[in-house]
Amino acid sequence: MLIKYLLGVLLISCTCQYSSAQYVAKNIHQLLSTDEKNPKTLFIKLHTTEFELKRTVGSRVRVSGKVKISIPNLLFLEHLIDIGRYSLTLSPDGEGRIRLEDSYRKEIIFKKNECREIVTYTLYLPEQITQIIFENTETGDSNVIVMKD
Repeated sequence: MLIKYLLGVLLISCTCQYSSAQYVAKNIHQLLSTDEKNPKTLFIKLHTTEFELKRTVGSRVRVSGKVKISIPNLLFLEHLIDIGRYSLTLSPDGEGRIRLEDSYRKEIIFKKNECREIVTYTLYLPEQITQIIFENTETGDSNVIVMKD
């Protein structure tokens, strides 16, 4: 009985280690600025809901994030990052508003399987931004976030 239990635990731990090894991850960083003077509102359009908002001094938006893909090939992930697949763009939207968006990402199919991508962002926003309108481009859901000091 004890041997069956230990073999079961060993099998489960090996399976968990194997499944977690199927993903590779890499950190990404960006520093973005725009010509918009003193923006108060930020529109965010992302393919993920995995983001965190933090305050920073200055007028630039700083982005740090993490990308994980289910194809265990670090060189492939670095290539995707280098071609700008996970880069964000910041543009003026007029009347004290700026827009932060990621680019459209077509599915990656590898050996007849879809590559799962997990992207998380931490956005460091200037203190003058008081309102954020978030849109998830995959689901179409929108949210209004009021930033408080």
